[in-house]
Amino acid sequence: MENHFLRIIYFVLFVPISHFCINWIWTAACRSSVKHEDDVRQYEIENRNFKGQSFVNDWLINTSPTPHKTLLIVTLHSVLFIPGPVATGIAVMAYFVEPLISVSEVLAVVLPCVYFSLSVIGLIYKRFSKEPDYSAVDTDLPTSLKSLQLEETADEWKTGKREIKFHYVPSNLPKLIVVVIWTAVFLWAGFSFMTQQTEIISEKIAANKTVDSQTVKLQLEEQGMQIFDDTAYYRNNWESLTDAFTTHKEDVSMVFYFFEGISDAEECYGYYINKYHFTAKEGPIINENGFICYSETYGTSYWSVARFGNSVIEVHGTIDDIPIFEQLVKDIGYWKE
Repeated sequence: MENHFLRIIYFVLFVPISHFCINWIWTAACRSSVKHEDDVRQYEIENRNFKGQSFVNDWLINTSPTPHKTLLIVTLHSVLFIPGPVATGIAVMAYFVEPLISVSEVLAVVLPCVYFSLSVIGLIYKRFSKEPDYSAVDTDLPTSLKSLQLEETADEWKTGKREIKFHYVPSNLPKLIVVVIWTAVFLWAGFSFMTQQTEIISEKIAANKTVDSQTVKLQLEEQGMQIFDDTAYYRNNWESLTDAFTTHKEDVSMVFYFFEGISDAEECYGYYINKYHFTAKEGPIINENGFICYSETYGTSYWSVARFGNSVIEVHGTIDDIPIFEQLVKDIGYWKE
């Protein structure tokens, strides 16, 4: 939980950082439209509607002497601003969708590199670029969207047909791209979440398999292993125990427990973890077959406890014996690759 929270805070900090790093792109957009940044800011303040929208992009782009160039720069500014918020959203969703954790870890490295590079480019731009000659603006260009609309309306009224002197460019393109990116991110996160839920359900189904102790005994005996029945001994600890036996393979000592229900096997599995390691946590499901295992090493000694369906295995040996145990659980069908 703490790691998730810190990761979210980390990406939230990139929102103001990204604004600072790409501010020079907005400066470039204003200059391409031959407007002072202060004038653009004032237009935005004075032309807000009741929803708080100012349509400053429309004005900046469509009153530019090179509208398509300004459109490209404004679009670039909008797109480069959203990695921070998108990364924050991914970090939040990673709390619910585990595969997104690795994505957020990658973004935690990529974002600083991207914005550092943009900052360097911005410093170079501000050092060597020149402001346009604001006094040389073409007086035939419309100064506002309203004057542009009035001019076209006057042409239509005077000539009886619409003579467009100034062609609008798709100034809503930056917003559209941002919406598409956000939609793609949420759809991808939703797909990842559904995939994760499907895998969890499959793992739970696999982990709830019922194992027949007699079948396991036969498999072990076919490998030349001797079986020692210990059911009566271990039933003192586990009333729901149906079968228990000890066996050996080379220097590996193993005790197999079989229970009536899955919950009893889970209880036994947790008991042995806590017995040998107080802070131990349940190990991961190794694969889709549902084999769950936790192990520890102390010097050269090796200990492990594993659960498969309604059965539990307690293992003792040395570090050199680990491959022997891993191969054994594969041979009896507990662990499938």
